This record gives sequence, C-alpha cells and structure tokens, in this order.
Amino acid sequence: MNKSGFVDAVLRAARERGLRVEANRNGVQQICFNEKSGKSLHTGHLESLHPAILNPAFSVTEINALIEAVAPGRPCTHRGMREIIEHIHCGK
Repeated sequence: MNKSGFVDAVLRAARERGLRVEANRNGVQQICFNEKSGKSLHTGHLESLHPAILNPAFSVTEINALIEAVAPGRPCTHRGMREIIEHIHCGK
C-alpha cells in the first residue's frame, strides 16, 4: 500500500468507525479522536506513520511509540489509531 492509499484507507476507516473527519483551519484533513480535548491526527501525521505502522509484528507499545514520535502529547489518539490499523490489516 502506498502512502496516498494508506492515508485514504485510514480516513475511510475513521469515518466508518464514526469518528469525525474534517478539514482543519489550514485545510488539511484530520481525524478527531476526542471531542472534549480536540486531539486529532492530520494527514501529515498519517503520512509520517507510513509504512512503519503497518508492520503486523508491532506490539501495542511499539505502535503507541510511533504515534507519540509523530504527534507528541496525544495519548487519546493511540487506541483509536490502533483500531483503525487493525481494521486495515483485517480488511474489515
């Protein structure tokens, strides 16, 4: 899966999971993982996670570390992003 396909798949999976996907003030698409805190990941974050986050051998801790390295201070995004990656892996 190339970078563009990955970003599209993540945004589609987020919408299917009922997460809000919207353009931020800079016009960049982002996934809002927590309505209260406003914590989100935008397409630049997603592009930075590709292809490493697709490694099926990575543990929860390793995936969390990848997300933290790309988007520090957003721990509420970790679970939702892991679920999206699982969705992509399983083709659900």
